[in-house]
Amino acid sequence: MTAQMELSSLQKDMLSQSLDICATQYLRYLGVPLAIDDLWIGLPHNDESMTPELLGRALQRVGYALVTSSKCTIKDLPVPCIVALGKNNFSLVLEVGLENVTVIDAANKGVLHEIPASVLASTFSGEVYEFLPRLDALEKRYIDLPQETHWFWSKVLRPRSKLLEVAAASFTANLIAVGVSLFALQVYDRVIPNQSEATLWVLAIGAFVAIAFEFFLKVARSQLIDDTGRDSEILISRDLFQKLLGMRIDKRPLGPGAIVSMIREFQGVREFFGTATVGVVADIPFTLVFLLLIYAIAGPVVWIIVAGAILTVLPSLIFQKKMMRLSKEMLGGLSAASRLATEASYGLESVKSARSEPWFTHSWEEMTQLNAVKSSEQRALTARLTFWSASVQQATYIGAIIGGVYLLFAGEFTTGSIIAISILSSRTLGPITQLANVLSRWQNMKTSLAALDMIMTAPQDYDTQRNYIRKARFRGEISLEDAAYMYGSGNKPNVFVKKLHILPGQKLALLGPNGSGKSTLLRLMSSLYSLTSGSYLIDGLDVAQIDPMDVRRNVGYLPQETHLFRGRLRDNLRVSSLDLSDEALMEALDFSGLAGFVRTHPEGLDLPIADGGGGLSTGQKVAVGLARLYLQDPSIVLMDEPTAALDQQAEVAFINKLEKWLGDRTCIVATHRTAILSQMDQIGLLKNGVLVAVGPRDAVLERLRTKT
Repeated sequence: MTAQMELSSLQKDMLSQSLDICATQYLRYLGVPLAIDDLWIGLPHNDESMTPELLGRALQRVGYALVTSSKCTIKDLPVPCIVALGKNNFSLVLEVGLENVTVIDAANKGVLHEIPASVLASTFSGEVYEFLPRLDALEKRYIDLPQETHWFWSKVLRPRSKLLEVAAASFTANLIAVGVSLFALQVYDRVIPNQSEATLWVLAIGAFVAIAFEFFLKVARSQLIDDTGRDSEILISRDLFQKLLGMRIDKRPLGPGAIVSMIREFQGVREFFGTATVGVVADIPFTLVFLLLIYAIAGPVVWIIVAGAILTVLPSLIFQKKMMRLSKEMLGGLSAASRLATEASYGLESVKSARSEPWFTHSWEEMTQLNAVKSSEQRALTARLTFWSASVQQATYIGAIIGGVYLLFAGEFTTGSIIAISILSSRTLGPITQLANVLSRWQNMKTSLAALDMIMTAPQDYDTQRNYIRKARFRGEISLEDAAYMYGSGNKPNVFVKKLHILPGQKLALLGPNGSGKSTLLRLMSSLYSLTSGSYLIDGLDVAQIDPMDVRRNVGYLPQETHLFRGRLRDNLRVSSLDLSDEALMEALDFSGLAGFVRTHPEGLDLPIADGGGGLSTGQKVAVGLARLYLQDPSIVLMDEPTAALDQQAEVAFINKLEKWLGDRTCIVATHRTAILSQMDQIGLLKNGVLVAVGPRDAVLERLRTKT
């Protein structure tokens, strides 16, 4: 009886696992070792369980596709597969026998168990998930061909079936428009001379039906274009933001304010590819049909329409170079204004305390004036081109009527032909006029797209073309040799380390005056910056070989200024993992010295945090950063002035807790405070960016005292 109860409990555990746990074990079975945190990289995560939609996005990143089947039976399972068992419960099935099935206990190191098929069938919902390798991933792996697809056009043009549907709808709508145009020809040439009411109403009913069809086709086409554009917008926006988050900090193309301005430019690109533009592109090929029809009806009059079409588009083509120049100037001015506004907003306290409002006001007014002038020039040119195309369209209409009248006088034309030509000329020139308007906006779109290209092509932390070495836990050995780093294109390194070797568990303090390179060296060790030359090894491996996610997980970095995000205190503590309990959060706050404040605050962990950490003091922000570091549980700890913002009592309390927490972790601290040196066993001295000395703490301190 006891054994049966234990078996039932084991079965229950194996059949009530989350989708992300099963997915990581499934990938391990397929030879793709991923941790659960790695599976969630790049996915929105807000206290929600993994869903099939999110899993599909996660698999795409590792070269697999999620194939979903429904209404399967246990005996027909396409093993290996994940089966859905009720609400948010899943199990990974490897084999199906006559009476038993083999499942993986994904939560218990992948141990295999055989359970009765009837147990699985009792909760099986019929939903099955398979992981299959994607064709493009296999081509990239095994076929040595250049894989060059533009990040924007590949998404916009990807739904080819929908684009074909748009073209088909445009073709049908334009054919119907031809029928409506011929209605006037038949009425004037057939109905009126013969006074045939029956024929009139037959033609009228047909025309009304055609108009109704055209209306519904255009509505359907508009909805189809909008749906396609929305899907592309979601995909592109997602990729754009992921590229922004994955961008190497030391290789950013521009500052934060300019990057935010660039991202806003995506809205302009999205609007350009809206219903109007796509509709024009779809309609343009059918202008040839209208021209052929006009030629069949009116002969030489068609050349008047052709001339009008050329004159409509020609100025927009001629002024493309000027439009490009104005678009670039507008983008540059708006980026500068956005950058200035960002700096003023986040540095408002410094602006006021330094009494620099006049300088910011002067700069803002200069930028505003410049942008207003450039915007006015661009609007004026666009307006002239728009008015020109409208005037040419009207002049062409009049010219076609005049030509038709002369043909009528010559006996080669009828009144109905004149009416039909007037309608067809408007139909023909309508898309041409809209094309001229599209061309006037084309350079704006190209300039915006080029700005977004700077973000999408910026160097990334994670190179998808590489197979990194996975290292779940670091020992903490660090070696730098001839390591140099230069900002920009200078000739002299900003930081240079001839040789530095830190053993696992060693504690090193970096000392030196302001501007000596301590913070930059810590950023290099945290892999936020990459070396310009030299080598940087962790546990004997070049850091460039190690998976960046493993580096982020094992190397904890506390910068001088802790940035907090708008939300709750709980959200700011759980930024790296949403699975942390409130008890774990309070334990971390105990370590950082903020627990007393949180426990006595009415809102506790739900304490609201404003933009940039508004509502907390500088010391409290640092305490939140220390709590984050504690929750990360890294093997290597890098701290930049961790006690600079703490008062003496808080500093002593933190240092006492730090000794126990560090244990056998490797620790490197940049500091000007002497109290924390009691926890260090090595000291390194930096001067003008060069590590000039490294040695035992007491010996280095004695040398410094002797010099002073």
